[in-house]
Amino acid sequence: MINRDAEFPAGTDTLMAYINQHKWYPATTAKSQIIDRVYI
Repeated sequence: MINRDAEFPAGTDTLMAYINQHKWYPATTAKSQIIDRVYI
């Protein structure tokens, strides 16, 4: 048995690009300039 960490098939850079293209903020949050962390 091989122990490996899970990884995105196309690599980390592609995963980050996908997340950046598909994230969105509600308009009220953007107007209020609320900054928070998102854990996936």
